[in-house]
Amino acid sequence: MRCLRLCSTRKHLKFDPFYQPVNPMDRVNPNPRRVLLMQTLLVIVVCVVVFIWLWGIGAFKGPSKEHSITFRVQATGGVALVTYSDAVASTKNAILVTAPWSRTATNPSGTEIYLTAGNPSQSGTVECKLLIDGREWKSDKASYPDDSVACAGIVP
Repeated sequence: MRCLRLCSTRKHLKFDPFYQPVNPMDRVNPNPRRVLLMQTLLVIVVCVVVFIWLWGIGAFKGPSKEHSITFRVQATGGVALVTYSDAVASTKNAILVTAPWSRTATNPSGTEIYLTAGNPSQSGTVECKLLIDGREWKSDKASYPDDSVACAGIVP
């Protein structure tokens, strides 16, 4: 596009075949403050996204909480064969206990625990319960001829 332009040395219009009007939006060198501001905003957005992702996967959870776990066994025959395991103690072989039987221990979150009970009297019922902080969490009950029960889980 050919245009007329005002000569810088003279105060008159002159025809210049190579003159192109300057568009203010076609800057070659953008404002350095604006570039710095945009880079800073980009870094902040990336940091916020990473923080939200880490929070979502649980990277900022506090230390594991401890819970009071109660093992309970009921048997109508008056005795039961019991095995159990938690963070505090465990049995390798079944132990004979008088029913009702219970044991309480403090265990951290993530601990695998189990309780099994058998009814050696071969009659009646046998029942096991696991309580977390006094509330029933797991339970199982069986009547003869099923003579054993099991309760197990991972402490939340």
